[in-house]
Amino acid sequence: MAIRNPTEFVLESLGCSQTDLAKKLGVQRATVSIWKKRGAIPVKSVKRVAEVTGIPAYILCPDYFPAPPMSVGSPDPASSNRD
Repeated sequence: MAIRNPTEFVLESLGCSQTDLAKKLGVQRATVSIWKKRGAIPVKSVKRVAEVTGIPAYILCPDYFPAPPMSVGSPDPASSNRD
């Protein structure tokens, strides 16, 4: 799953503002704004964003964090029902 702008994806997924995300990450709002404008989260910050948001690093930055291999017979996590 390639996403065009990972910062926008995080903001939309969490339903929060840049200020809210910045507070959760312990960075300034301007930092989140820069990430959004650039369309990328710096590699050094991806793991922290993943920890705080619960969005896997391989979705936020697939070029540096490859998706874990799917084992035969394991369910696709994207298709799980969360009723």
